[in-house]
Amino acid sequence: MNKDPNHVGKFWIILLAVLILLPLVFVVPILIESTGILDSKSMILTYSSYPEKPINHVWNESGYAILNITDNDFEKYPEIKELFLTRNTSIKKSDPRTDNPVLNSVQVLTRQRIDEIRDKYCIHRILYWEGEYYQAGIPYS
Repeated sequence: MNKDPNHVGKFWIILLAVLILLPLVFVVPILIESTGILDSKSMILTYSSYPEKPINHVWNESGYAILNITDNDFEKYPEIKELFLTRNTSIKKSDPRTDNPVLNSVQVLTRQRIDEIRDKYCIHRILYWEGEYYQAGIPYS
């Protein structure tokens, strides 16, 4: 048996540290997952077939909304700015060898940002910028 008088004090300090740190090991990953801080999705940009093939309602009665992309969009969402300004301009819409090519892809970080951009620019949206129609997409899985 240990006769060191500090032994009991050290034992309680170690026990207290374990009781504090052990729950953190389990709680912190759950908090990170639930907030979506570490989520990341790739957003892609393609040409839209609109207006050659007009889109009537697909999932809802109102059909697709056409959004004119402006500098305000670029200021509020740098991901949208990067998506458009760094797109592959060598791919032409009229090229018969290309069937809906991906013009660019950028990462969108955090679940909140992904949901916000998806709702505003991807779901039932056709994006109009510099005389062309585009569609953006962020996968759910």
